[in-house]
Amino acid sequence: MITVSEIAEITGGILHSSSKKSDYRVSQILTDSRTLLDAETTVFFALQGIRNDGHSFIPELAEKGTKVFVVSETVSYII
Repeated sequence: MITVSEIAEITGGILHSSSKKSDYRVSQILTDSRTLLDAETTVFFALQGIRNDGHSFIPELAEKGTKVFVVSETVSYII
C-alpha cells in the first residue's frame, strides 16, 4: 500500500484533502472508471486522451466511494 502523501511526492503534485489525512492508504491504481473494484482502496488517475477526459468521471467515482484522485486540472467537484 502507498499513502496519498507518497503519491503526491512521487508525482510532484500538491495534496489537497478535506480531511487532512495524508496517511490515507491506497492499494489499487485506476485509469478506467469502468473497472472500479474497491473504491475505498483506489486512487484514480484522471488521464486526458483524444476521446475522453478522466476528469469527467470524478463525480461518478466519488459517488461510488473513491476518495483519492490524481488530476492535472482544477476540479470543481468537492468530495
